[in-house]
Amino acid sequence: MCLHCGASLESGQVDYCCPGCEHVHTLLGREGLDRYYELRDGRGQPVREPGHDEKWLDLIESDLRARPEGLSLIPLDVEGLHCTGCVWLISELFQRTGATGNVVTNPARGSVDLWVTPDFPLRDFVKTVGSFGYGLGPRRKKELASSDLVLRMGLCIAIAMNAMIFAISVYAGLDSGPLHSLFHYLTAGLAVASFFIGGTVFIKGALSAVRRGVLHLDLPIALGIILGYAGSTYSLLATRGDQSYFDTLTVFIALMLVGRFLRERVLEKNRSQLLEEAGPLGLLVRRLGRGAGEAVEIVAVSEVKEGDRLLIAPGDVVPVAAKLDAERAVLSMEWITGEAEPLSVARGATVVAGAANAGREAFEVEATATFEASGLLDLLRVPRAVDRYGDASTPFEARLARLWVILVLIAATIGFVAWLVATKDVARSLGVSIGILVVTCPCAFGIATPIAHEIVLGGLRRAGLLVRSASFLDRASSVRRVVFDKTGTLTTGSLRLAEKRAAAALPLDVQTVLYNLASRSSHPKAEAVKLTVTEEAQRFDPELRVTEHPGRGLSARHDGAEYRLGAPGWVGDGGSGDIAFGRDGETLFSTTTEEELRHDAESEVGRLGGAGLEVWMLTGDRKDRAAAVAQTVRIPLDHVVAECSPERKATFLQERDHNDTLMIGDGINDAMAVRTAHCSGTPGAGRTFLAARTDFYLLGAGLAPVRMALKGAKALRAAIRRNLAFAAAYNVGAVALALAGLMTPLLCAVLMPLSSVTSIALAVRALGGRDAAWKS
Repeated sequence: MCLHCGASLESGQVDYCCPGCEHVHTLLGREGLDRYYELRDGRGQPVREPGHDEKWLDLIESDLRARPEGLSLIPLDVEGLHCTGCVWLISELFQRTGATGNVVTNPARGSVDLWVTPDFPLRDFVKTVGSFGYGLGPRRKKELASSDLVLRMGLCIAIAMNAMIFAISVYAGLDSGPLHSLFHYLTAGLAVASFFIGGTVFIKGALSAVRRGVLHLDLPIALGIILGYAGSTYSLLATRGDQSYFDTLTVFIALMLVGRFLRERVLEKNRSQLLEEAGPLGLLVRRLGRGAGEAVEIVAVSEVKEGDRLLIAPGDVVPVAAKLDAERAVLSMEWITGEAEPLSVARGATVVAGAANAGREAFEVEATATFEASGLLDLLRVPRAVDRYGDASTPFEARLARLWVILVLIAATIGFVAWLVATKDVARSLGVSIGILVVTCPCAFGIATPIAHEIVLGGLRRAGLLVRSASFLDRASSVRRVVFDKTGTLTTGSLRLAEKRAAAALPLDVQTVLYNLASRSSHPKAEAVKLTVTEEAQRFDPELRVTEHPGRGLSARHDGAEYRLGAPGWVGDGGSGDIAFGRDGETLFSTTTEEELRHDAESEVGRLGGAGLEVWMLTGDRKDRAAAVAQTVRIPLDHVVAECSPERKATFLQERDHNDTLMIGDGINDAMAVRTAHCSGTPGAGRTFLAARTDFYLLGAGLAPVRMALKGAKALRAAIRRNLAFAAAYNVGAVALALAGLMTPLLCAVLMPLSSVTSIALAVRALGGRDAAWKS
C-alpha cells in the first residue's frame, strides 16, 4: 500500500505508487507537516502532475505591487483541494511565509482568498503549495448551483413538515367547522410557497429541456406538480378540499429537491477539483515591445499579429506559426503528436503552432500568422464534456420521461372519463384523476435514482476516478470497446533505463559528473539517466561547464578528462543501445531506454480483455515503439494504430464507434478523439484543458478505476431497472386503487413516501455494501 495515498501496489513497487506520492510524503515529513495525515485518517490524496501556465502570476503580481499599503484580496482557485487536511496544510504553508495577512480556503468550491500586503511573496507561495500537489490559478470558477438548491431544499422541507402538521388534524377526524377550513387554507398557502420555492426548479428545467428538444425526468415531475396543484385548488374551492393533495405535494417537492441536490453535489465536487480553464482565447503569451528597452508585456493570444516577436520561456507553448529568432532551440511536439521526444532546430527554422519550449532557456520567435489562422485553435475549440446532454438529462431518462408522461396521462384521462360517464359527478371524476396524477408522480426515480448515482460516483471518487458528466454512467453501461492513447496514458510519459543499475555501479565521483550532465538536459533519456544516480552522488555543480552537441549529446571536462553522455557511437567504441556514458572515448556503460508503463497497465489491459471488451491503442508515435508497448501490455498488434494525427484519431472513432467506445487520452492531441467517442476519460488530471472535456479524470497513477467505472455503470443500470420493475408494480396497484375510487389524500400521503423509501432501500442494498460486486 502506498505510504502517501494508500493505493494498492503492484509487484515490483516499494512504498509508493508514483514519484509524486513519494515526493510529497518525503516533503511532509521533512517539513514537520505530518498532522496532514492525522486530519485525513492516515491517507493523503493522490498527487497529480504539475504543469500549469503561470503567466497569470505576472499579471497579478504587477497589480498587487501597485496597490496601496494594507491588506487587499487576491481571489484564487485551487486544484486538488479535498478536505480539512488540505485546508490545514495550505493555511500552515501560508503562516510559514511569515507574511502579514490571512488565508480563507473553501474546499467545497475549490478556492482560496488571500488577504495580503503588496510585498507578499505570491510566486514563492504558489510554488510551495504546488510542490505538495495543489495547483493555484486565477479565480474563474462560478458559484455552485447546489448552494441555491440547499436553500430551496431547506425551506421546502420545513414547509412540508408544517403542512403535514395541519393535515394530520384533518386525517385524525377534524372534518368540519372553521378550524377545518382554516387548516385546509393554511396547508394550501404553505403548498403555494413550496410551489414557487421548489416546484419552479422542475418547471423551469422541463421548459428549458423541451425548448432544446430534450426530455428528462423534470417533465413528469413538473407535470405532476402543476396538475396536482390545479386539481387540489379546484377541490379546495368546490368541495371544501376533500380531494386536495397539498400536503402530499409539499412532501413530494421536498423529496425531489433532495434528489436533485444529491445529483448535483457529487458532480460539482468532482468539477471543483480542477482549475477552470479559460478557453482558447484565455491563453497568454509574452510579447516583446517594439520600442526602446524591448519591454515584455503579457497579452492574450488573440492580440498577436504577424511580425510580433514573442518570448517563449521553458515549458511555454508557441501559440502561432512562427520563425525561430535564436541560435538554437529544443522543441517538444507533445501538444500536437502526444509524444515528448525533443526536436532540436536552428535559427530561421519554422516553428509550428503548438510546439513547446523543451529546453532550459527562453528563446524568441517571430510570429508569421495570427492565432485565428492557427491549427491549434481547432483543437482548443473542442467543447466541454458537460455540453453533450446537459447536467439534468441522460438518454435513458429521456426515454423514461416520454413513457412515463404518456402512460400517466392515459391513466388519468381514463379515470376521469370512466367516472364521469358512470357518476356524472365532475368533482368526483376530477378527484380520481388528480389522485392518479399525484400518486404516480415519479418519486422513486426523483430521489432513488440520484441516490444510486451518488453511491456509484462516491465509490469511484474514493477509488480515484472523478466523473464530470451527468450522463457518463448511463452511456458507460453500453461500452464494448476501450481505446487507449499510448504516451501518458498506458505509459507515464517517462523513460527508464533497461539496465537500472548501470549508473549505480560507477564510483560516486563519476556518478556526480553523470548527474550534472543529465541535469543540464530536458531530454527524456537524460531524465531517465538522472533517476538512476544514487542519492549520495546527486550534487549539482554550478561551475561545471557543459556543452550541448545537437543530435549527439552532452560533454564536460572534469579533472582533466572529457565525459560524454549521449548517442553510443559518439560517446565511445563498442557501445550498444540508445544511450551511453563514457570518459575519454571509453564507454563506461551503454544501455537502451524503455517507455515506463503505468504500474498496472499490463494487468488492467488483461482484465479488460478478460471481461469481454475490445482493447485498442491509438498513438501518434512510431509503429515500432507502439508495437513494443502493445506487446508488453498484450494488446493485439492488429488493434494498434500508430502515427495518428489528431484528425486521424477522430476519424478512426467515427468509423468504429457505434455508441459503445470509451476513449482514454492525456493530451491536447486527443481532444478531437475524446469528443468523438461515446465516452471519454483522461489520466491527465493536471492538464486542465483535456480533463474539462472528458467525462472523467483519474487522480492516481493506475488505471484500475477505469474497469471499476465500467462495472459500476452496469451495476447501476441493473439497480435502476430493478427499481423500475418495482415502480411499475407499485403504480399498477396505485392506479387500480385510484380507478376504483379508493384513493384518498391520506392513503396517498402514506403510499408515496413508502414507495420512495422502498426504492431507496433497493438501490442501497444493490450498490452500497462494501462487498458490492462492482467494487471488487
